Amino acid sequence: WGWFVIMLLPVSGLVQVGSAAIADRYTYLSYVGLWILLAQLADVLARRYGTLRPVLALFAVASVLGCTWLTHRDLPHWRTSERLFERAVAVADGALARAKLGGIRDRAMDFEAAEAHYRAALGFWPTMPEAQLGLATTLNRSGRSVLAIPEYRLAIERDPRSATAHTNLGLL
Repeated sequence: WGWFVIMLLPVSGLVQVGSAAIADRYTYLSYVGLWILLAQLADVLARRYGTLRPVLALFAVASVLGCTWLTHRDLPHWRTSERLFERAVAVADGALARAKLGGIRDRAMDFEAAEAHYRAALGFWPTMPEAQLGLATTLNRSGRSVLAIPEYRLAIERDPRSATAHTNLGLL
């Protein structure tokens, strides 16, 4: 139980990991302890009550099959970065996923979608430097350099060390 509680700290939000308020990607670490505990419990039960062995074996097989099915179900979301961040937006819309999708759409020269994603990211996190710089860059790359200038200025306010923002603003 100690393992489970300690490993839940990065997941709970009590201990912040990076920019994420809640880092559910670490949940699997806490469950390792629970699975070890369940395996030990199954061993004790199997030794004490030999007739439970088939039930415990069935439970173990069902657990592995369930995990296999869940993995198979979620694998398509991990094929490309675009699919991953689209899934993230569908499950829990947020600034980071929107900014990443903005960058992907910008590189694909889908400037309208890129701008929409960057603006959505800034709606979640109005001072996000990456989203501000991405929006300015998308506006510039789409031929709307007049609109990009104030966005580059905002990007510099949010991250004064951004060489890209300074360079692009200077070029404009």
